[in-house]
Amino acid sequence: MFTPVKVKMLNSSAPRLSFSNTSGAQEQSKPSTGKKAMSYEVQQGVAIIKFHSPPVNALGKQFCQELQENVVRAFSDSKAKALVLSSAIPKVFVAGADINDLVENQQPGAKDPFKNNLSFNEFANTLENGPKPTVAAIDGLALGGGLEVAMACNRRISTQNGSFGLPELTLGIIPGLGGTQRLPRLIGVQKSLEMMLTSRPISTKDALSLKLIDQVVASDQLIPQAIQLALEMVEGTKSRTKALQLRTRLEPPHVLSKIFEAAEKKLDPRLPQQSACVKAVKAGLEFDGLYGLITENKEFAKCGTSPTAKALCHFFLSERATTKIPGVQIAKDGIKSVGIIGGGTMGSGIAIACLQAGIKVILKEVNQKFLDVGLGRIRSVFDSRLQRKRISQEAHAKATSLLSGQIDYSNFDKLDMVVEAVLEQIPLKQQVFGELEKHCSSTCILATNTSTIDIDEIGKNTKAQDRIIGLHFFSPAYIMPLLEIIRTKKTSSECLGKSLKFSQQIKKTPVVVLNEIGFAVNRIFLPYFMSSGLLVDLGMDPYKIDSALQKFGFAVGPFRTADIAGLDVGKFSRDSQSKLFKDRMYSSDNDSLLLKEKRLGEKTGSGYYLYKGDGDIKKPVQDPELSKYFEEGRRNMKLKPLQNQSNFSDEDIQLITLLPAVNEACRVIEEGLVYRVSDIDVAGAFGMNFPRMYGGLVKWADEFVGAKKVVERLEDLQKQTGLRLYEPCQYLKDCAANGKSLESGL
Repeated sequence: MFTPVKVKMLNSSAPRLSFSNTSGAQEQSKPSTGKKAMSYEVQQGVAIIKFHSPPVNALGKQFCQELQENVVRAFSDSKAKALVLSSAIPKVFVAGADINDLVENQQPGAKDPFKNNLSFNEFANTLENGPKPTVAAIDGLALGGGLEVAMACNRRISTQNGSFGLPELTLGIIPGLGGTQRLPRLIGVQKSLEMMLTSRPISTKDALSLKLIDQVVASDQLIPQAIQLALEMVEGTKSRTKALQLRTRLEPPHVLSKIFEAAEKKLDPRLPQQSACVKAVKAGLEFDGLYGLITENKEFAKCGTSPTAKALCHFFLSERATTKIPGVQIAKDGIKSVGIIGGGTMGSGIAIACLQAGIKVILKEVNQKFLDVGLGRIRSVFDSRLQRKRISQEAHAKATSLLSGQIDYSNFDKLDMVVEAVLEQIPLKQQVFGELEKHCSSTCILATNTSTIDIDEIGKNTKAQDRIIGLHFFSPAYIMPLLEIIRTKKTSSECLGKSLKFSQQIKKTPVVVLNEIGFAVNRIFLPYFMSSGLLVDLGMDPYKIDSALQKFGFAVGPFRTADIAGLDVGKFSRDSQSKLFKDRMYSSDNDSLLLKEKRLGEKTGSGYYLYKGDGDIKKPVQDPELSKYFEEGRRNMKLKPLQNQSNFSDEDIQLITLLPAVNEACRVIEEGLVYRVSDIDVAGAFGMNFPRMYGGLVKWADEFVGAKKVVERLEDLQKQTGLRLYEPCQYLKDCAANGKSLESGL
């Protein structure tokens, strides 16, 4: 049984803010002109502090200092009876803490990391219990520390634009400004844990229903109504809610026991911030809110310097850095019309991505039959969304009205961009680009969706090489978030700038890569698939390998991935890259043996898995007779088992398959094919679903393995197998020898 226990106040000796009346109180009631992050004024006897720190009022050091100074000012101002916190930025209250401050505290040698968190917590307590009532007037985002500040106020009022959440766990930390204590007391433990553990925000409507906010008003009435609410608390007609002392909204003890038991069963051991969050909530309810704050602060500091937090913060910043290319400005004007050559799986997927972004699309095919199939494939996606009520009738009509199809190049001279998505055959692609040069304008971007072929080879017969670029989408193109942009030596900065703008329009995360066979993602992860194939040739069950990688955090393992992409596509990718890998290539017969049996993967109903079920979505089922297809290949390979192979753990399998990918990533760094090392982490996560909780492939190797161990394991594998697939590259060996991180770059 869950039993709350009352204890005395635990932070009575903690430093407190001073609110003595000052001789300058009358001057302080005038609007402030010297503050950068916020303004101060008094209206109708109520102090109004308005945040203005674009773009999102992040709780950085300066912001927090000014906020504390202004609250002291308000509590000391003889003309102010109460205090309202609001924002001058439309649709943003405060969107959270400044992540750069968090990263600064994570650095080696950081002095008293997260010390400011404790002092700001004390400030929040004073905001809640100070001499004057406080109101948070919210229009828009109140996330993370923003919601925590709002919950420390005595009342909360919002417009319909409100969005309330505590998404800290996505950064590997927990709410650190009282969120684990005040949110449960305001809305109950069940919903609080759900909000924190999933990091999903709630709307104004839900916030009002849960009593997280007290009132909903029109945007133009936000400040007047907040002033009225504040004065009602002054007059005593409305009570001051002090969330940290509130217990009336908590579930009964026997219900709380079940809630915590259920939550603890769902915790992911790979994500320590989850258990830390539950621990902090529980501690505050077993004792009291102040004890809970102390627990929260300890757990926050512990999580903040953990490898998981470092990895997730790294990924957060890395994702936002991919568009920063030296000497390149993102175009101001977006792409308005796109031609797609080829209406197959990739071509139709790219068309859908454009249409849902409001971009006009002309689909071109070689004949009417293929065109009708392609157009039907595109329209069926929007029809399905309409039937499932994912989009409105209006949105459906708008998207499909932007689509047209043809079997010639008429009107291609009016297009801003053309994306070629035909079969991966160099002569065919060269022919298409020759025709595009004839029919498109001199400013039209000519893009290819090839996944591995040299872009220079595709466009070598044209005179338009300055506007030829690779736009490598990942399947399904309208869902997968990565757009790998391949820049040749002749691609102009203007062409690249327009392509980056296009990626923003279609809501893709771009990663710019220099032109080399395999580019970044397919090249880096080819050794992952080759090493997985080797394990099967050595007698291991493919399903065991898939299971181990899923436990690592992949949505699906390498063999299920191969089935989804198509074994024929995978074989083409390997064959295309064999010139690059040369004697580092390991060729398993597995795929070829399955292809011989017409088992191409999900699209044919069988590959490494069998696919069963009605409709478009088939369920993968293990094939008990799969091993018979590999017996011939295993006999031909005559490989010696790896040391202790029969007792391999999941971690052994994970390292054997992933470390060769780390090695190849280091080769890409060594060759200077990406603009920053962190781009590899983003590309791997968004292109191959590498688990983001590790910060990306290279960050995982740094934080969770270490360069020295990577080299040792690879050298051991090379010694056992005799394969150059496992030979560490020079950059990797240098990092290990010099104690450098792989992320440090050359």
